[in-house]
Amino acid sequence: MSSLTRILICDHRDDGLAAALGPLRDTDHSLEFTGNLRQSLAALAASPPDLVVIDPLSGAGETELAVLDRQRGLPLPVP
Repeated sequence: MSSLTRILICDHRDDGLAAALGPLRDTDHSLEFTGNLRQSLAALAASPPDLVVIDPLSGAGETELAVLDRQRGLPLPVP
């Protein structure tokens, strides 16, 4: 028995990541969608995912990555 890969999809721009990545629901993935940074932080605190996909508001996502990394207690942002 294989476990589902848990993917947190942070659609901070509301640009349609849910529609684009929705087909993954038919595979061995558990998808959770968040619409803003506050929801993303709550989802990370509740249960760390296997993978995080971010559609950032800031240019290259540095702001979101820094906030998410601080939440996890990391000193440097993940590239």
